[in-house]
Amino acid sequence: MNKKIFKNLTVGILSLGIIGSSFVIGGTKEAEAASTNYIRGYSCNGKTVATGDKNKTEAEAYNWIISNYNKGYVQAGQSGGTTLGVVLNDTKIDFSSSSYNAVSVGSTGSYVKAVQATLKCIGYPVAVDGIFGKETQSAIKAFQTKKGLTSDGVVGRQTYHYLSFSQ
Repeated sequence: MNKKIFKNLTVGILSLGIIGSSFVIGGTKEAEAASTNYIRGYSCNGKTVATGDKNKTEAEAYNWIISNYNKGYVQAGQSGGTTLGVVLNDTKIDFSSSSYNAVSVGSTGSYVKAVQATLKCIGYPVAVDGIFGKETQSAIKAFQTKKGLTSDGVVGRQTYHYLSFSQ
């Protein structure tokens, strides 16, 4: 797309007050417009908390949490909006990313390690080895029960979200 036309289109959209997280032209993401996100960052044990600048893009919001806190979450709009993703132990877990997945027994990798580090920090006796075994499953089930969640031992969006702010 011609840069001058693109610039005029972008300015025109923003001046009309049509604000969104992004728009697509011809199948590719051309620009990220201004957005409002609710951002919360927490210390490891969940006792220190802060709300970030709401005029950050989703990527900036994740980076703010990673730079300042151990964990947190990003929601669209205001508090109570759709949770876009979380940060656990400096690991970004973006729910809209193609690399996002729930973790359970048999899972390995950075998401598992982030879950384990978070569990350990809030008092659950788990090894932080990146391997989701019976010990991690037991801790997750206990956490889910304590928080009133379905106790299935699977870390999906809701459990990730609760881990991101729990003490």
